[in-house]
Amino acid sequence: MVEKAVYLSDMDKVGNLDEGYDRLYFGVEFCELNIPSFHEAGKAFDTAREHGMSFTFVTPYVTDYGIEKITRLLDELAELGTMEVVVNDYGVLRLFKEGYRPLQPVFGRLLTKQKRGFGLYKGILEYPDELIDYFRSSNVDNDNIRRFLRDSGIERVEMDNLIHGSSVGLEGSGISGSLYVPYGYISTTRFCPWAFEGKSWENLKNMCKKSCSLNVLALDSETMAETIYMRGNTQFFRNDMIPTDEHLLHLGIDRLVYEPDIPV
Repeated sequence: MVEKAVYLSDMDKVGNLDEGYDRLYFGVEFCELNIPSFHEAGKAFDTAREHGMSFTFVTPYVTDYGIEKITRLLDELAELGTMEVVVNDYGVLRLFKEGYRPLQPVFGRLLTKQKRGFGLYKGILEYPDELIDYFRSSNVDNDNIRRFLRDSGIERVEMDNLIHGSSVGLEGSGISGSLYVPYGYISTTRFCPWAFEGKSWENLKNMCKKSCSLNVLALDSETMAETIYMRGNTQFFRNDMIPTDEHLLHLGIDRLVYEPDIPV
């Protein structure tokens, strides 16, 4: 059976959860300036429990500034009870060596190294089968990476629903997969065109107005097969072709993570 999860970054939408989901994802993946407060995370956790849902907290890639925020958050979240924490930064993963027993680390999609951007180019399916298989692969196909994940206490990895498909084979590996739909990320950067305005990073931490939550750019090009969406510092593609449950389970993917909006 494939678990159904919904991924939200906006607290206002957490209060209006749709029925039919088994799990709530809450947090951010792409900007440490948008890391929720403990009050917000705790409220999302309580809301999930009130709806009979499990809870997953999502964290971004970070600098030392973000590490400090997440360290405090993990200390506080560990007091709430059992939950997953999606990790998109090896520095954050290192924190789990210090404990946080009720918290289960999950290998985020920024770390699974899928070949995302190339799948948007026209004509990829006309390439040789060996090359197509390569662009459908991920670092979690590697036995050494899987050993590292198991040694790190990780039992789940997060994946994007690539337009050109995925050949990941997690079945029987002891590691399960989650698939994000319909938005997949292509590329991300610490530079944010919505907020940076030529200012230094230190100033940005204090002056960011989080306008990324209100604005999305749609980018089209003759060289690309699909529209690119840009929110804040990250580019995304959209893929509405969701694999069947049977196919997902064959790949070892037993969770779908629905994104009602493009994440931040």
